[in-house]
Amino acid sequence: MGAIKVTFTPAAVQPGCRPSLPRSGACAAPLPVWHPHEVIMLGGYTEISGDGRERRAAVSSSLRGPDMPRRAPTMEAWTFESADGGRWHPVPYAEGSPVPQPRLTSQAVVVGSELWLVGGWDPSAPPDTPQFLNDVWVLDLRSNRWRQVEVEAGQEGGGELARISRFAMLALSDGRLLLHTHRCDDHVLLLDPRVGGAGGTGASAMASANAGTATVENSDRDQKSSRRVILTKVPVHGAQPGCPCSPASRGLHSLTAAAAPIPQLSQQHRKQRTGHGQTHGLQAPTVGGKATSGSDVAALYLYGGAPQSGPMFGDVWLLDSGSMTWRQLSPEGPTPPARCSHVAGASNGSNGGGGGIAGRYLIFIGGSYYARPGQLQPLDDVIVYDTQSNRWLEVEVEGLRPSPRNAAVMAPLRTEGSDGGGGGGGGGGRFVLHGGWRPFSETYDDTYIVTVTAAMEREQ
Repeated sequence: MGAIKVTFTPAAVQPGCRPSLPRSGACAAPLPVWHPHEVIMLGGYTEISGDGRERRAAVSSSLRGPDMPRRAPTMEAWTFESADGGRWHPVPYAEGSPVPQPRLTSQAVVVGSELWLVGGWDPSAPPDTPQFLNDVWVLDLRSNRWRQVEVEAGQEGGGELARISRFAMLALSDGRLLLHTHRCDDHVLLLDPRVGGAGGTGASAMASANAGTATVENSDRDQKSSRRVILTKVPVHGAQPGCPCSPASRGLHSLTAAAAPIPQLSQQHRKQRTGHGQTHGLQAPTVGGKATSGSDVAALYLYGGAPQSGPMFGDVWLLDSGSMTWRQLSPEGPTPPARCSHVAGASNGSNGGGGGIAGRYLIFIGGSYYARPGQLQPLDDVIVYDTQSNRWLEVEVEGLRPSPRNAAVMAPLRTEGSDGGGGGGGGGGRFVLHGGWRPFSETYDDTYIVTVTAAMEREQ
């Protein structure tokens, strides 16, 4: 019997409960606790279903027009609730709202009552319009109205946000967004949505009890006023002298916030790495909807990914966002296949929301690897990394396992008994997994509830 059990339960199986078209390359995020639904999914590449059936989307007024494209990127948004077998609901954008350009392989996070959307790829863009995007948009989750946001360079440098897709992004507990792209060889990027930028006086940042989100109280709520974010390049270093300062260039990787023992550096070395005590003031990422504290507050785990050429990666890296140092880990146990475009989450292994170490277990599902050079082979495996023991764990899989796929989405669900639910950083053990793609063969529209249970809880 494995140390971790992962159970798949089909969801949204009744007629009319799923999004209207199969899709891959979408992005998803957990919603605040006040929202009637639990997860929002948007964007992606829609196709006809695998059996050739054509279906049309139930779209908002702002998306009405010709029939939904049968093979094209989309900017639809859908929300998911897990009760009564699960159901997806189309998001009706506000009348007259601008809508971002259709895209896939973008990233989205929820900060307070807003969803932040960054970058992506629109393969259907006309010749005079860039396919790769560097725009930043905000969706007000109360009014369902979009606004484009101006990006400004910070005082410490940052320049223009480059056109990006296939990157990783998460929200820190103070509301800033951390981005890792294929260009991040000696730095990471921070987008600061707070009024006045980093350290500005126009915002009050605090940890949130919402589901996997951070909270920012913004004094400027006037929809007519300009909205901006501050872009900063933050230098990173190797955790020890002579160590690589950053993972090799890649995309389609995962970056997951979780609790873990941060590798200890000597006080002298830590001072050198933080500019003699001067840091960039990075806060811990949210873990299960709350900021953590103590020695395990700021662990970000990077796994897998694909370079622009050459074999895929199966390495694991730890970013200490307090000292901005990277360390490559060498987990014990059987090494899983390298992969890209997998889904990832962090759990405490407790379905009840309480107990366990927040974010102890990193869960990775599916993805693709090169069976032969240039030939993508999808995976259907489930792998679990234990951040406390630094080892790959044996996994017991129960239920109907999803077929091999990459480019699916997975986001944490609220857990009964937890404060505000969540589980993206370890608040519980339930996730929703949807869609994905078997390369050049089929796009999926199925949905699963993924439940993660540690052996200790099952023995009680």
